[in-house]
Amino acid sequence: MKFSISVIEPEGYRYSHFLYDICKYLCYGIESAGYECCILRNKLAKDRINIVLGAHNQTDPSVVNRIQQAGKYILLQSEIITGDSINKWAVQKSFAEVYLPLMRGALAVWDGVESNIDRLKRHGISAELLRIGYHERMEEIIHKKNKDIDFLFCGSITPHRKKMLDQLSTSGVQVVTMFDDAAMYRNDLIARTRVNLAPNQGPGMNHLGGGRVLYLVNNHSVVVVERCTDQSMYEQCFPWAETEQWVDLCMETLHRPDLEQITEEYYERFKKNRMVDFIAPLIENFLSKYMPGAPAKTFI
Repeated sequence: MKFSISVIEPEGYRYSHFLYDICKYLCYGIESAGYECCILRNKLAKDRINIVLGAHNQTDPSVVNRIQQAGKYILLQSEIITGDSINKWAVQKSFAEVYLPLMRGALAVWDGVESNIDRLKRHGISAELLRIGYHERMEEIIHKKNKDIDFLFCGSITPHRKKMLDQLSTSGVQVVTMFDDAAMYRNDLIARTRVNLAPNQGPGMNHLGGGRVLYLVNNHSVVVVERCTDQSMYEQCFPWAETEQWVDLCMETLHRPDLEQITEEYYERFKKNRMVDFIAPLIENFLSKYMPGAPAKTFI
């Protein structure tokens, strides 16, 4: 069986690259499970099962027919479902006219946020949980011998995050932020950084930024997490604290004499959660349900 990761990017939209790490995790995990996989941009393969990402950015209802006419597909849902919208945005016409029909038309919906599963049920969508796990091909960062950045945060600066980062900056340390630069620049900053940061987006949006946090741990980087509602699966893989103690934990982590050692300990713990072990059961369930006569694996 062959799969295709299909990234749907609206023309002129700047932020689709935020999904690229997830695309690679999926592709590498699928290949490790024994199936052929490729990654396409704004294309759908007619001879493969398409796994569609980025559909939440679509506003044109015609995209629904275009995707559904291409054949069987799985939709990867990557956002926080909040009522009749995503990410606490205002109620969206496109959510009702594009995103929900695409999810309802998919043979399977995979979602990375556990709390979304019940929220999607209210819309008549039965989703399965997809977790991110370690993959050796995602080890992409060559760390600098001499690190000249104390703290790094990669992500949007919300009011809550600004407050937390400003508190940290008053301690006389260097705090570097980056929002949407390409991975080449992001990864060079990570390579120069002693401690990475993961403050929550804000009240009611305190979910683990799994793609960001786990990519760092996968790449031998320590990241201090502000406690999240859904961190239990991974909380042994990074230091974390409640909001009130987060700045103190950041400073404590920076000054630990065994920082390199604990960074490797967190990495080794995460390494036990393999991406292939998360993706293989989803694929097997999908094939047994919808394609029982198909060859099981492309290669071993």
